[in-house]
Amino acid sequence: MKTFVINLERSTERLANITASLSVEGIEFEPIAAIDGLTLSDTEQMQKIRSRSRHYFGKALSSGEVGCYLSQIACLERFLSSDANHCLILEDDAAPTPLASNYLKALIEDICAAKDLPPFYVINLCRAHKSCFTPVTSFSAADQTFNLAMSHKFPFQTTAMFWSRAGAKAFLQAGREIRQPVDIEIQCWIAKSGGGMAFDIPLFGSNDQNSEIDIMDPSARRRKPFRARWRRLQRQVMFEMRGRINRRRFRNHT
Repeated sequence: MKTFVINLERSTERLANITASLSVEGIEFEPIAAIDGLTLSDTEQMQKIRSRSRHYFGKALSSGEVGCYLSQIACLERFLSSDANHCLILEDDAAPTPLASNYLKALIEDICAAKDLPPFYVINLCRAHKSCFTPVTSFSAADQTFNLAMSHKFPFQTTAMFWSRAGAKAFLQAGREIRQPVDIEIQCWIAKSGGGMAFDIPLFGSNDQNSEIDIMDPSARRRKPFRARWRRLQRQVMFEMRGRINRRRFRNHT
């Protein structure tokens, strides 16, 4: 398994914090220089992205949202250029829970042994499944049990994501065109394709640190226009409907 940590090169304190927390869990990683969206602010690429996102998402993406999306793409490409079968991508505000590495090892062992787990694209390790899910298997350690489920209504947030090669390839094909934040793009993609999983208790939390790029980008703090709020309502209805359909299909085939 490859493990990447996305970090802006100037954010040395954040890198030091996650290095310390991961070392406690015995998780080795490769730092990946985050793409600073502010460097793209006046480029033709950014203008096209913002025009596309206004139409599709309801508002122009901030520099931080674009940088985050491109950084996630860079990690997936780096993963596929290796010979690893799975990849853990962490943002630099990720905080592993106690025994997170133990559950990751048990998860990988089950995958390699082809036990219980159906084929999957990505597992969200930082957000629990809340509704519309099908239990798949469980892992126990230190008197605590974590239940893994096929998440038909995939949680948002990309603080900690565990990818298969098939999932990375499929998302790079489906999500190459940036039109909305990467966590929402993954949600929409999973709603259509299936293959998303999550635990009932997240293996990683978040330090809830504000994006340094968004702090410097005034557009990130503007109130969302009506069109963006309307798009959000449409997505919520779509997620609910697709989630129920995917749950029915999954249960009919297992």
